[in-house]
Amino acid sequence: MDEINKNIADEINRLHKLATNSANVAMDHAKAIGVLLIQKKAELSHGDYGNWIKTNLDVSIRQAQRYVAVAEGRLLPVRTLSSKYDTMSHLENDEIVGKVTIESDISDAEYERTVKEYWNPDWIPKKGHWYIGTAEEGSYWVVPDLNNPNSFHVTRFYSSIENQLHDEDGDLCDATRWAEDAVHVEFRLKRLKLSCPSKVEWKVFKKAGLSQPIGTPEHHGQIKVIGKDGREKWLPDAF
Repeated sequence: MDEINKNIADEINRLHKLATNSANVAMDHAKAIGVLLIQKKAELSHGDYGNWIKTNLDVSIRQAQRYVAVAEGRLLPVRTLSSKYDTMSHLENDEIVGKVTIESDISDAEYERTVKEYWNPDWIPKKGHWYIGTAEEGSYWVVPDLNNPNSFHVTRFYSSIENQLHDEDGDLCDATRWAEDAVHVEFRLKRLKLSCPSKVEWKVFKKAGLSQPIGTPEHHGQIKVIGKDGREKWLPDAF
């Protein structure tokens, strides 16, 4: 019996090693592709990136977004690199282009509109500048990232009416989970209910950035895990 158990354990360990190696290879390839995509986007004129992908690659725009996310250091499950996960749920708050779900009822027209909106904004914040604006939907803060001033954190503080609805849970604001490229900030603002960022009278000033969205609690966008040493650690939330 001991020999049988040992054989089973050895086989599990062997398969585990193969699975881990395959996953690591997949992520390495995904990161390399993402780096090339970022480089290519920088070479193209504004608005041409999506068309270049459609014309030249056997990769969907959604898949390209996942590769870029890996290259930017975001955590994505390995399974999402499979083309069968090339679907997307309705877009609300932090449900964004690039967040992958198994099922979706989004129409092709809506998806195309969303992609166009995501890659071709009307409003782009300037590198290293803070933006504060007020609308009926609430107060909005767009803050540059501490390490990359051309990326931004976005926070929406609720209006007074919504405050009354959210005070019970202590949730007074919504915010992005990671810093976004300047060209994607408008899309994030719209997901946070700001219908037309280009029409807001923004207060703008140049200032050093922050490591997370203003007004959010410590460890925003992270999850707590227990390491092998028994210590608590905080890691970026994959979604």
